[in-house]
Amino acid sequence: MSAVDEAMIELHRRAEVTSKVRYEAARRLMAHNLFSQWTLAILAVGQITISVVDALDVPLNYSDRYLAFGGIFFGTLVLAYSLLLGMSNFSARSVQLHKCGLELGELARELYLKSRLIGSSQFLYSEYAKRYYVILGQYENHEDIDYRFTKFFMKNDSRNGLGIWNLGRTWEGVMLKFVYLFGFSHYVATSSLMALWLWSSIPKGG
Repeated sequence: MSAVDEAMIELHRRAEVTSKVRYEAARRLMAHNLFSQWTLAILAVGQITISVVDALDVPLNYSDRYLAFGGIFFGTLVLAYSLLLGMSNFSARSVQLHKCGLELGELARELYLKSRLIGSSQFLYSEYAKRYYVILGQYENHEDIDYRFTKFFMKNDSRNGLGIWNLGRTWEGVMLKFVYLFGFSHYVATSSLMALWLWSSIPKGG
């Protein structure tokens, strides 16, 4: 097998792996889009609730000054998440990364056949390599967690497909779950803080 044939095989491997990584990156960004929207909705509902109870003089555990502080604090969080949604543009980026995965997947299928033909020419390899890098250059790069996710599943030959709950119970799988979920922890923390603040403000009978 010539050096060009080996290079074609390696290019096929890289295109296939990168395609899967981009799919995983698209799923992660779509999850961020969903969580950020729900967090923004919960904060907005909570802020409206604070304004309503203040206007209706509903008896609460908190003083008017503390209630005003809560309204300002959570209003700031609503603004922050609104900016986060606008700047991060999770949905559009997810679509673009998914499109990148499709293009790389198509290239990988072509390379699968070409890489198994003995006697590939340098020109053919150069054309496919150029196409590979052109595709990469048109889209943003994935993050390290996306690559580690994909690498874990390919190494373990998972039959269940990619997914945070299919990582298994190995130490590597547990650590990947922790790192992945930690990226979403601020959504849960912020929503829980709003729920806890509202719950603690309600007088308890007894």
